[in-house]
Amino acid sequence: MELTLYVHPGSYSCWTVEMLLHELSQQYQTVQIDLHAGDQFKPEFLALSPRGTVPVLKANNAVHVGPERIRGFLKGCPEHSQADVFKGNFDTFLSKLDSAPIGLITYGLAFHQGYSKILRYPYGGEGFLETASDYILTRSAKLEEAGMASPDPQVRKQLLEASAAHQAKLTAYLEDSEYHASLRVVENLLTFFEDELQQDRAGLWLGGLHFSVADIGLGLLLHRLWQLGMEKEMFDDGVRPHLSLYYGRLRKRESFRRVTSVDTELEVRVLKSDEDKFVENAKFGVGMMLVVGGLYLGKKLMRK
Repeated sequence: MELTLYVHPGSYSCWTVEMLLHELSQQYQTVQIDLHAGDQFKPEFLALSPRGTVPVLKANNAVHVGPERIRGFLKGCPEHSQADVFKGNFDTFLSKLDSAPIGLITYGLAFHQGYSKILRYPYGGEGFLETASDYILTRSAKLEEAGMASPDPQVRKQLLEASAAHQAKLTAYLEDSEYHASLRVVENLLTFFEDELQQDRAGLWLGGLHFSVADIGLGLLLHRLWQLGMEKEMFDDGVRPHLSLYYGRLRKRESFRRVTSVDTELEVRVLKSDEDKFVENAKFGVGMMLVVGGLYLGKKLMRK
């Protein structure tokens, strides 16, 4: 079976599919679709994904769009249907994880930087916050423009619907109260999984003895929080100890390390709040006063 996976670099949903393919030991080719650069609006990609979304899996001549449909396709393949990663009762877990506002808390951070003090790969790059802000603010207009320009009625319909949907939820990214509410949704979700993991169970994973597709989703959610510098408030430092241990186990898994490049991509960006900048400026001012004062005192001593 010849597989081609279309992904946006660093995307949570794309990573869930890539990890699943690694867990299945399934060979595949990757094509990068840079959403920030507008690759999703190229006609050849819109022919595969009329809404311009990723991930997309092309299997021979069949096309599957979105992580849920891709999971369903792979589970239905005879060579994968009995794989350990598909064992166990994980539908409830997946339903909760699939509805988590992960993209919102990621891109919304560009407008609410006070919720983090550090960003890690791939968000530690110097221009990420600016790129994220521009992507969110211009996305609706670009979707509408691409839709109006498409000669395909189905593509036009899908893109215009996506444009309207993004515009309708724009305040969720921009308004502090709504962004804060999205973080609370994630916290409640983590509490659910913390309670689940502390129950008596056989094995260390949500799937019990077997690492499952639900573990991929939960593990990558924890990793995203770590990437955004939110791990201390969300699960580390005794906040949710079972999830902290769980994340530690996940980081040792080969599929996770290969997909996330966690061992090799060490880029970090420290975010400074207005208060931090004020303290730095104050320290600089005090330092300059001491230097100037020292020079003045030195001149007086030399005159004596």
